[in-house]
Amino acid sequence: GVTGTNGKTTTVWILRHLLAGRGPAASIGTLGVVGPAGEPLPGTEGLTTPGPIELARLIRRLADSGVEALAMEVSSHALQQARVAALRYNVAIFTNLSRDHLDYHGSLERYRAAKLRLLELLAPDSAVVINGDDPAWTGIEPRAARLVRFGAAEGAEVRAEEVAAVAEAVEWTLHTPSGGARVRLPLLGAYNVSNALAAAAALWSLGWGAEEIAERLGTVPQVPGRLERVPVTRGSPSVVIDFAHTPDALERALSTVRIGVRGRLIVVFGAGGDRDPGKRPEMGRAVARFADLAVVTSDNPRTEDPERIAEEIESGMGDAPRLRVLDRREAIRRALAMGTEEDLILLAGKGHESYQIWGDERRPFDERAVVREILDAKDTER
Repeated sequence: GVTGTNGKTTTVWILRHLLAGRGPAASIGTLGVVGPAGEPLPGTEGLTTPGPIELARLIRRLADSGVEALAMEVSSHALQQARVAALRYNVAIFTNLSRDHLDYHGSLERYRAAKLRLLELLAPDSAVVINGDDPAWTGIEPRAARLVRFGAAEGAEVRAEEVAAVAEAVEWTLHTPSGGARVRLPLLGAYNVSNALAAAAALWSLGWGAEEIAERLGTVPQVPGRLERVPVTRGSPSVVIDFAHTPDALERALSTVRIGVRGRLIVVFGAGGDRDPGKRPEMGRAVARFADLAVVTSDNPRTEDPERIAEEIESGMGDAPRLRVLDRREAIRRALAMGTEEDLILLAGKGHESYQIWGDERRPFDERAVVREILDAKDTER
């Protein structure tokens, strides 16, 4: 089970891929239920962690189909609402903790306390894997489980050293108490090393060796909606989509894509309605710091006024260059029209989602398809 603010989806994606090296494995989380073939089961995208009855049905279905290992995201809501109370985990992973869901939990302290409930759901002879670089997890001392730390901090059992960004990948050396190995992780972003380390630490705690872990890490497929490049036509700006919807995740995505931009970094982003409004100006500040131009638009407005959400975002942006285009499709069209071949457009906030939520209605909206449609129309006009 994987909990934390950011990194859950990628860590679970990596875990499923690693586990599949030894037998049929599946995952449950934001991307839905991903089976042994690596494809999401139709109709399972939605909540990070389903309700207890649906969850039990899914696990039974996976077990009956021959699945031998399951990696799953465990959200703070699921822990608070006892959705996973009947489960017992062989490994509990804590990625990181930053501001999110304060509209539900009320404070960062209560949010952390909800995450720590995962410690009450451990199987016998289990392991607790924590991010040793995040002070939020300082003081965790599981009573009946082994504690394994990952990261760069002194004392971490599972570490990454000699980290170097290369074309479309990150190379590093994996160190464990039982040996090390060189890794070429085919994912963008140095922060994905932390997600890969979390998965590596979990499997090391289960008896895997560094060489086997490193070999499987070298073949991890692209995580849908996480720094995902969208194919574009010749002469168009590069386009990357990412699910970043918290200040911390947005800053990580921005700092990663900023490095390789020859021209301008143009960011199209918004913030979810009916969710913690306090993070909106922080998201605006992050974009103002890294972007050459921002297009503030709608994410999932839900029942809130999109204009008001945009105003709250922009309150943190100072005099940073920006446009406000509340129709997200039009915002993407404007960004593509302004961009040159040397520019990069980051579409932040939606990621893998194939819809937008307006009021109580889910409207079809797949950013990959939207980009293709706009570029195809542009080519036709030529």
